Amino acid sequence: SGSYDQTALAPKFGIIFQPVKDKISVFGIYQSGFTNVTGQNVQKESFKPEQATQLEGGIKLNLLGDLLSGSVSYYDILVKDVVRPDVNNAGFSIQNGEQSSKGYELELTAFPAKGLNLILGYAHNDSKMTKSTADVEGLRPVTAGPADMLNLWAAYQFSNRLRGVSLGFGGNYASESYPVNSNVDGKFILPSYTLLNASLGYDHASFRISTKLNNISN
Repeated sequence: SGSYDQTALAPKFGIIFQPVKDKISVFGIYQSGFTNVTGQNVQKESFKPEQATQLEGGIKLNLLGDLLSGSVSYYDILVKDVVRPDVNNAGFSIQNGEQSSKGYELELTAFPAKGLNLILGYAHNDSKMTKSTADVEGLRPVTAGPADMLNLWAAYQFSNRLRGVSLGFGGNYASESYPVNSNVDGKFILPSYTLLNASLGYDHASFRISTKLNNISN
């Protein structure tokens, strides 16, 4: 009964500097966010929103007359005021958890030869509960997913007698992940995996026909 409200301020700002105009950009970003949460503590007080702050910096490139472009960035995210179970009071929660995520990302697009297009992406994430209950403190959260992810795609479009025909091949890689990761319940590990995909297509002035085969290696 009575009123219920949560209020949060989430400022964001960034800066971009181009040491070489339209070719090399250096950037820095600060942003914050929040998530409204429900529940109450043992004093039956409602919680404030969970807060997250992120610092990110990196460089973007556009070189060789648009034949090579990409970016590299590093980020540091801290989530505070995470609601977690109150181990001393069953049925209630406490708002003092923290989660840290740090990592870097790489994206690259290249046209090394006529008709050939390459796309590459890689991400690494180091995430852990820095303040939580004893069963998960210091461990990677189950919501964090794989620590390493990689994607690669190569596409080639013919320009000779097979003009209009295109071929594509690539895939995705993900390192192992933990649907269960606890000092009490142990670990349940999903192993790393690689998916390989391929495509074949034909482009006409007024239509396109394509087919794609996913998970070639099962």
